[in-house]
Amino acid sequence: MNLNGEFSDWLATNQVDENFLLRNLIGKPFSRQAFDPETAAVGEVPDMSAEEAWALASRSLAVALPRLARLIRFVRNRAPKCLEPKAGKPERAFTYDHGRRQLPFVSCSYRGEASDILTVAHEFAHALQIVASANSTMPPLAREVCAFIGEHALLDWARHNDPRLLPHLDAAWTADNRCYMGADAERLRKALACKSGAYDYRWNYPVARVLACTIWRHWERAEIIALFRSGAAAPSLLIGGTRMLRPHFDLPPLPLDGGETVKLYRQIGVATLLDLQEGSRREQAGAELSRRYDTLLGCMQSRSLFIALDRENVPIGYATWQRDEEKTITAHSCVPQTDQLPLFLKSLSRTCPDVGRVVERASQLANRERSAS
Repeated sequence: MNLNGEFSDWLATNQVDENFLLRNLIGKPFSRQAFDPETAAVGEVPDMSAEEAWALASRSLAVALPRLARLIRFVRNRAPKCLEPKAGKPERAFTYDHGRRQLPFVSCSYRGEASDILTVAHEFAHALQIVASANSTMPPLAREVCAFIGEHALLDWARHNDPRLLPHLDAAWTADNRCYMGADAERLRKALACKSGAYDYRWNYPVARVLACTIWRHWERAEIIALFRSGAAAPSLLIGGTRMLRPHFDLPPLPLDGGETVKLYRQIGVATLLDLQEGSRREQAGAELSRRYDTLLGCMQSRSLFIALDRENVPIGYATWQRDEEKTITAHSCVPQTDQLPLFLKSLSRTCPDVGRVVERASQLANRERSAS
């Protein structure tokens, strides 16, 4: 788009409107908790050269999007790049689209920090999107969504394959998030409030950050691949796809002050919202609200309700339980985001070890049944 354009030009280029931003994006809290905060960023970042980071970005995307594996290998082996710091080279990483029938060029001043490894994954995803779109120019908001998906692919790969690297990557992701959802989001809010302002590319980041997080959690991998390939048609997939997602409730941090009555109603609300976020009982929520209230109230009165929070005090799950006359425990748990399950189980086991063992066994059994089916 025209770099001298206005806010209205940015909306038109990305084919979004103010209502879309207000309804889905601006000020919407979210977090990604893929690691135990007690071990976050402990020790040195494992040594990794720029070429190794480039190869890792390729590997993680190939694992996440196997149907794009051939194009991913092509980008890894053929895309021109300059990853080393050089005198006079711009510090900010970028991927330049040379246009039709030419490969994109990737530039990054790589120094081996965790943030640099994430940046390489971000720029690799940019290059992959350009090649996958066959040089059909994708609007900037969708481009950044694809790039942030590259970061999610790397984080998920590390979660399953490199527990030493994961805390450093996730800490870097969180630090970047403070910028994207802080200063950058404030720039966008001001432009939205006055419905004007000279074009600022950083308007794209907070919107794309939220969309990428939602898409990574809820879209099928085939839909993500279609987005990478869509080029100029990306807005119709992006906006249409997010509207077709099941309702998703992003929970705010839970204040820890207040009296006993406030705590009582807060716990009921948290458990209900977690049920709604999980989605499996949404259709029953209204009809069973009265019975659910009685059950939760009974659990709170008997001190058999546990709510786990992440390091930002955002609720990630809860458990309720009963003990019969023989002290046998029957437990129910709700953890909407599966990647939060390890942290939830650790928190529960630390507070209620016997209940934690019951919930963990039930989770393992459910996983085996899903695998068998």
